[in-house]
Amino acid sequence: MRTPTRFGPAVALFVSVSACATNSARPEAAIGPRAEYRVRLLEPAARAVEVELRLRGLDPGATELALTLPEGYSFVRLEAPLLAVPLAAATPAGTPLALESDGPYRWKLATGGATDAIVTWTSALTAQDRPEVAERDSFGHPYVTTDHALLMTGAILVAPEFDGRAEATYRVRFEGPAHWPVLCSWREVEPGTYDPGSEQALQDDLVALGDWNRRRIQLDGMEIDVGIAPGQASLEALAVPAIEKICSAELALFGMVPRERYLFLFVAPKPVQGFSFAGSPKNGAMVLQVCGDLGNPTASEMIAHLVAHEFHHLWAVSRLDFGDDLRFVGEGFTDWYAHVVPARLGLMTREKLGEKLGEKLDGWKSLAVGLDTSLSQAGGPRFFEGQTHYDATYTGGLLVAALLDLELRRAGRADGLDGWLREFVNDPRWQPRKTGPGVADFLAAVDRTLGTATRERVSTWVEQQGGFDPDAELARLGVAVQREPVARRMRANFEGARIVALDPRSDAGRLGLREGDTLLAVNGRDVADERSIQDAWSEPVEGSVRVRLERGGQRLELSGSIGAASAKSWVNPSAWSGG
Repeated sequence: MRTPTRFGPAVALFVSVSACATNSARPEAAIGPRAEYRVRLLEPAARAVEVELRLRGLDPGATELALTLPEGYSFVRLEAPLLAVPLAAATPAGTPLALESDGPYRWKLATGGATDAIVTWTSALTAQDRPEVAERDSFGHPYVTTDHALLMTGAILVAPEFDGRAEATYRVRFEGPAHWPVLCSWREVEPGTYDPGSEQALQDDLVALGDWNRRRIQLDGMEIDVGIAPGQASLEALAVPAIEKICSAELALFGMVPRERYLFLFVAPKPVQGFSFAGSPKNGAMVLQVCGDLGNPTASEMIAHLVAHEFHHLWAVSRLDFGDDLRFVGEGFTDWYAHVVPARLGLMTREKLGEKLGEKLDGWKSLAVGLDTSLSQAGGPRFFEGQTHYDATYTGGLLVAALLDLELRRAGRADGLDGWLREFVNDPRWQPRKTGPGVADFLAAVDRTLGTATRERVSTWVEQQGGFDPDAELARLGVAVQREPVARRMRANFEGARIVALDPRSDAGRLGLREGDTLLAVNGRDVADERSIQDAWSEPVEGSVRVRLERGGQRLELSGSIGAASAKSWVNPSAWSGG
């Protein structure tokens, strides 16, 4: 999963793998409990869904049944589910059943030996109103507009914890205003009713209703439907060709077809200054968001990166669960291929690949200064608590992938990391996603392929407190790194001379500048637009800057020291040309 990254300008699109096409019926479970859902999307202005859950075939010897919602269906975890109407329960005859809260996301239903029960509730589609969601994770939460809606099943489908005495059956029926069409990755068993296949899929997927435009891509063993949120035709022209190329290339990389159908869902954009993109994979679908001006020259590269990153996640999601100590593989290695695969396909130049590797190298050096843990530990609970561990997991993991690929190729393995990772992820020991590998399994696989000395070196990369030195490792492997000075720039967006967005961690933020300030002069030079501001900002006087500005009708002057001129790295990508 990626948090939004700003570049230049964007918009929104939507994709899916085989939109709920009707397949040949799978035999119903002869014995076992059954959960039947009716999900009714109310009129858009209500911003809510009514859910009725009919439970059949419950154990008559049991007196209670646990009901749960996942606590983490998105990156930003809410303290409690958004319930417009709380859960209530009764028998089919209408006799109320006691239902008690056992925590924000857990309930106890007193069945009293009843074999059938009905549970109802209403979920509000208002998570995007929350400041913490709007800032970081709006794409990861359900929403409804006047003509379409996105439902996150983890936010709305409370699931029973059956006792496991027999295989459970799940059925879900979706109903929308004015018979809005439904788009999802589940098998349609009868018109309007779908089979998620498992409790995991039931609570970790996406469903789209309403006016989504749709396109279908047919690959070997896999169907991909492409849908576009209303009004996003320009995104389709950029994204659909890239999706077909990237998905085809990554299926070959996986060495298997993880699913017959899949749902890419590019949701509606939000207003941004510049260009931003984000995404998150689910069980049978992924949600993506592209915002800003698609005329930005980096837009097509960023869309390719986003699709490659999120589709690559599908491989691991279908095969295994990486432990927290291997999150650097799940995220960092995935991001490596999100750069490499587009470069192999010509969707990104090799020169740009070298630039991106240089950015990661510089980013890691900045992170490592304050990193208080190892790369393997950064993927634990603290991954969700702050930007440092999150960024370290992605950046450090990508660099480990790049270095391990070189180690493998230097040892004579022509398929490099491609083949090694294929063997590791497809290892039958991890099936069927019951017991996933940890860092010890990862290092053991390195040892088997490259020997003890390389294992110890890789162990240092991922288990050493405070990180490792990728510069030294690249030099040892004969990879050239060039560094060029970078002109000082104020990290902000402007309308005229008014700041509309500002990085608070930058020199300008530390100086005391704020969004909404209108700059009048910088380092003694009058300014009127971004170009004049950046020109003046790049020329501090004896290491200090002075800014005259207007804030809330008052004129102020700020001054202070500025960091030393920086340099950016460029890594020669020819070492990976065989990939």
